[in-house]
Amino acid sequence: MKKTTFMRNLNRKTRRIIFASAAGLAAAGILAFALLFRVTAVEVVGNTRFTEQEIREMALTGPFAWNTLLIEKFHSHVDPEEALIESIDIERVSNNKVVIRVNEKQLIGYVQFEGNDWYFDAEGIVLECTETAADSAEAGPAAESTDGASDSADAESQEDVLAPQSVDGGEEEAGSTEEETSAQFYPALTNIPLVTGLSFDRAVVGEQLPVENTKVFNTIHGIARMVDKYDIVPDSVEFSADYDMILHYGNVRVQLGQDEELEEKLIRVAAILPSIRNLSGVLHMEDFTPSTENIIFEKDLTEAEQQTQEEAAQQRMEEQAQEDGESETGEAGADAQSGEDAETDGSGTETQDDDSGAGSEADGV
Repeated sequence: MKKTTFMRNLNRKTRRIIFASAAGLAAAGILAFALLFRVTAVEVVGNTRFTEQEIREMALTGPFAWNTLLIEKFHSHVDPEEALIESIDIERVSNNKVVIRVNEKQLIGYVQFEGNDWYFDAEGIVLECTETAADSAEAGPAAESTDGASDSADAESQEDVLAPQSVDGGEEEAGSTEEETSAQFYPALTNIPLVTGLSFDRAVVGEQLPVENTKVFNTIHGIARMVDKYDIVPDSVEFSADYDMILHYGNVRVQLGQDEELEEKLIRVAAILPSIRNLSGVLHMEDFTPSTENIIFEKDLTEAEQQTQEEAAQQRMEEQAQEDGESETGEAGADAQSGEDAETDGSGTETQDDDSGAGSEADGV
């Protein structure tokens, strides 16, 4: 009887020890799991519109965000409710470090409409709307015209013939985190060009801009991709009624013409632009072909030069008018002299006839 009670007591003690040991081991395992795989280092790549802290707050939320193994298993993909972000991927690179890769939606341009800036993607879908800054509205080239550039085409001294130049296109991104991290940060959307010349009657976030020819978005996308590649993002891209393109860089206007040989044109622009960036005028690329040897840069006339040219033109017109007047006067005098000569000839003939007649009569007598 005593033995049975002892065994029962021993079994109880053993079970308690076992349970305690198991609980201790579990706690130790959990603690080790928590410490060994706790997130202590985070690297954010691919973000150009948000700060790293903002990206961390978007990505590392929820019950699994503190542990690298749990993140890898249950929290490796995030779809944040942000118009400018497509998705966020989280990768475990070590026991305590994760890399957050931000997949942003690409903005290719913006238009100004009803006092706001409307940013759109490659399909023309409006993703963001901000209030137009006062200085941006005043400084924007939307109201600029190329007529002045055309008027100065007669001034041959204002034209520079630019020899062919080359520019390195650069290597494609290798995809490493170091290269991804080197992406320039533009929180204020300052690297997006203004697009002018498009006609539409409304703009709504989440909808495509209702332009007449939606193929223009493919052209804008191509321009955006290449000017970013060659680091020549313009202040604005202007379209004419015929969809001829003009890139604005301060006081320099690059006339690209139609969407033909676009990359070749922009490669040449990238090579030429540094030498004319501080000037004012028109770079003529509208007739460019791969075989083009020389490119014309037509400088704008200063006010003094323009006034001198206008005065010279006015003087030429006055001289021409004077020459025309003298010519008309000379012709009138010549006509009058011809008339007098004709009258004189008529009188002489009559006298001769009379004399002849008299002579005849005399002969008859």
